[in-house]
Amino acid sequence: IPEWLWVDVIGARRKILFIEGNNTTSLDQPLYSLLFPKVSVRPRESCKDVMRAVEGLRAVEQVHRAKAFGLIDHDGMSAEQMRKFEEDGIYPLPIFAVESLIYSQEAQSAVAAQQAETLGIDPQKMLDEAKDAAIESLKGQGKKEHLASRLAERRVRDHLFLAIPTRQQLMAQSVGDLNVVVKSPYPDELAHLTALIDTSDINGIVSRYPVRESGALNGIAKGLRFNNRDDYERAVLRRVGVDAKLRDALKQKLGNLASQLE
Repeated sequence: IPEWLWVDVIGARRKILFIEGNNTTSLDQPLYSLLFPKVSVRPRESCKDVMRAVEGLRAVEQVHRAKAFGLIDHDGMSAEQMRKFEEDGIYPLPIFAVESLIYSQEAQSAVAAQQAETLGIDPQKMLDEAKDAAIESLKGQGKKEHLASRLAERRVRDHLFLAIPTRQQLMAQSVGDLNVVVKSPYPDELAHLTALIDTSDINGIVSRYPVRESGALNGIAKGLRFNNRDDYERAVLRRVGVDAKLRDALKQKLGNLASQLE
């Protein structure tokens, strides 16, 4: 059957993006739905679930009209690893989580400009106060250790998940004893985070670490004159929906995936 007949009878291929996240509480689905309004966004519990969903749909493309893509965390992959994943429709993100987009410099600047029009306050003054409050919150006892250890834990866990053999490999008995050696990434992560705090690089911190588990995001929201994080996050989603420049800036952070979903 020629492609033009498929389009006439059934419709054009639709794109599905599988992401890591929770369907009810995560910001991932509303944000990515705004960034790619023509794409169906579907959350899955883990990176392994994302990969299985994409692999399953791509294996039977001849019987449906969907084109599947996956979005997973970067987790320190090499360029070669990223290339292999992308060949299979899986795109690793060079950021920690959706908060890395919601609280990015571009998102903060867009919201600060809107707040400046409403409140008559210099947007740069609000941005500076937001940065200072966020950095100060990370200097509390045990804060940086917690963030560094959480990222290190995640890297180790994801490394182990990726080492789990597939069902097909187990059935083929091609896997014997499974030995996985992982060097602890915690010391390097702690040193890196300490350097970012010392230089007040809040953008570097937000893009790399699980800042939702610290007071940094509350500091940013307060500095930009919002009552709480929920108000700030709703404001960002609103700006993404109406601000093409902000949408383009955030999509650029998604690497090669953005061009595939346009």
